[in-house]
Amino acid sequence: MSNAKLLNILVNFSAFGIYVFLTVYILRKNPKERLNRLCAAIFVCFATYSFGQMMLQNAVSMESVRFWDIIASLGWCSFPAFAIIFGLYLAQKDRLYKNIFIYLGLGLLTCFFIYQQIAGNLIVDYVEMPYGWNVVWARSGVSVAFSIYYVSVVLVCAYLVFDAMITAENLRKKKGAKTLLITLLIALPIGFLNVSVLPSLGIYTLPQLGNVATLIWAVGLVYAVERYGLLTLTPKYATAEILSIMSDALVLFNMEGEIVFPNRAAMEMLGYSNEELEGLDFDSLFGYAKPLGLDKEAFFQAILNEKTIRDINVRCKKRDGVTIPVLFSASLVEIEGEPTGVATTLHDLSAYEAVTHDLRVSEERYRTLVENALVGIGIHQDNKIVYANPVLSDMLGYSIEESLGQSISEFIIPEERELILRRATKRQEGSKEPIIYEITLMKKDGTPLNALISNAVIEYDGKKATMFTISDITDTKARRGLEIANKELEAFSYSVSHDLRAPLRSIRGFSQALLEDYGDVLDERGRDYLTRVIRATERMSQIIDDLLDLSRFSQRKLNYGIVNLSDIVKDIVNELPEKYGQRKVDVKIADGLVAECDGALVRIVLENLLDNAWKFTANREQAVIQFGAIEKEGETVYFVQDNGVGFDMEYSEKLFNPFQRLHGEEFEGTGIGLATVARIIHRHGGRIWAHGTPGVGATFYFTLAPFGREADGGKQDSA
Repeated sequence: MSNAKLLNILVNFSAFGIYVFLTVYILRKNPKERLNRLCAAIFVCFATYSFGQMMLQNAVSMESVRFWDIIASLGWCSFPAFAIIFGLYLAQKDRLYKNIFIYLGLGLLTCFFIYQQIAGNLIVDYVEMPYGWNVVWARSGVSVAFSIYYVSVVLVCAYLVFDAMITAENLRKKKGAKTLLITLLIALPIGFLNVSVLPSLGIYTLPQLGNVATLIWAVGLVYAVERYGLLTLTPKYATAEILSIMSDALVLFNMEGEIVFPNRAAMEMLGYSNEELEGLDFDSLFGYAKPLGLDKEAFFQAILNEKTIRDINVRCKKRDGVTIPVLFSASLVEIEGEPTGVATTLHDLSAYEAVTHDLRVSEERYRTLVENALVGIGIHQDNKIVYANPVLSDMLGYSIEESLGQSISEFIIPEERELILRRATKRQEGSKEPIIYEITLMKKDGTPLNALISNAVIEYDGKKATMFTISDITDTKARRGLEIANKELEAFSYSVSHDLRAPLRSIRGFSQALLEDYGDVLDERGRDYLTRVIRATERMSQIIDDLLDLSRFSQRKLNYGIVNLSDIVKDIVNELPEKYGQRKVDVKIADGLVAECDGALVRIVLENLLDNAWKFTANREQAVIQFGAIEKEGETVYFVQDNGVGFDMEYSEKLFNPFQRLHGEEFEGTGIGLATVARIIHRHGGRIWAHGTPGVGATFYFTLAPFGREADGGKQDSA
């Protein structure tokens, strides 16, 4: 055996041994890490390749050469698949790495080329040289395909390692990936040139040492693992990683007060580079604002005694000379009981200090506004006053000190107390309660205070509370004008009651007496005239009564409560046959409809609407009346619907005006009922409108605003 051949065998044996060692080494570094296992699989491929090459060089017969070359091909045909998977995982291409079709495709290609090698379609012959055996590649499409496949794998792997390098989260990983990339770009092209290109060109002067060339990449990987911790997560590298990415600045001092390690956050905060900070003295950072008011020597003495200093506010000097506020903590570092340094953390409070300053200025500004506001402003929590401005206290006749701690029920008149307290509780629970409404408060001396209140739920001392503003509306121009109008209306009502009803009674009385006493001397026409006069006076009397009701309903105070409208409708429907006579009517009433309203007045609304529905369905063989409600844009809309004579929508705007009637004498009425209905609904702050079709029926819709939103002259919808 020639020396060249022996050397070739020894080189391949050494490569085999190194790959086996590297496989064990990588797995022992971190056996549970998938990246390590993939790397070990690549080394196994090269170990198989090296072992086959070693045995091939020692073979005597052509059959044994062929056998050991096939063994070697198991390594170099499998390597590309593992290399691609390794690159995908290293570059964190999870979508591709977890794709089953990637594995299936790589597996099929590996099996295909191994089969082609066994079938003799890749390497077709062997040449014996002084250094051993060399191969003759087939000049076929299969061998060209393998070359393209191998080159593509090298390029893809290089790209993936490059991508891992530029996307690495820290410098350690970047440097590790860079080392891997450089050695990869050196080793694999050399190996491919030696194993595939030169033999294809008929050049056999060099032995096949592709497996040896890839040792360059293997050495690069070992260097990256040892120097930069690539593929490993040991306590050493984990600690470095944590220190590098932590958001707070960390500075490690030795016991002489010199900086020996700053993390990246410290460099960014202070404006120094790593080289500039290392060796910098403690006083360079804290000399103008010593922690605990101590100089360097005193501080280190304190840390020796206390071991730990936590969360103190100090100022730290940056490279540009600007001092910034920081939250400073320090801990003594000891090794085997001996102090070796001090680890300090610095949390920049600049943003917090700016926000705190802005909040303080804002609070002072708004406190000034609140204290000098023209309206009363207060806050109640758990139904007790926790803040009151001077105007609120003056309104109620208390001092500020007397107001604080008082229950809000003490300031509300008894008639409204339960409702207001219930609203306050529901509002803080998130219910949609009225925000602005009128309220009658009670002063310290017991006198009432008519006010407009506005409420808002806020956070106060970490708990929910209600901030409210109070405006005294007792003496407003609108209220004075309303009082004048009410007095004039009262005078009008008195005039109607006394000045018109007395003559009507006389006319009716004398007409009735004339008909009874002299009816036998009057002819038929005369008696008819008297009968018409009597009916006209009765009708006029009814109109006057309805007008007085309309006036009274416009003035009386609303007495709010929770009212079951469904029950009221059932009572009214039971009374209608007694009033109009028995007939077949299908009445549908929705159950459980309730509203916050004046029950007596809303009953009058429903009586009028149901009276009309009953009256205008008189000619229907199958009369249907329905009472229900719908939800529309967060508002409950009640309705009364019938299949009666209906009306023309052209005249819908006249429906709710006094004395307006859309039907003739066929249906009795004064034309004031719907005007009364509209007045009551508007007093509740609601709306009323109607839809109708002649000969089909009519539907009357209305809404009821909760207590506090009632208003005179509300808006009226007719479409």
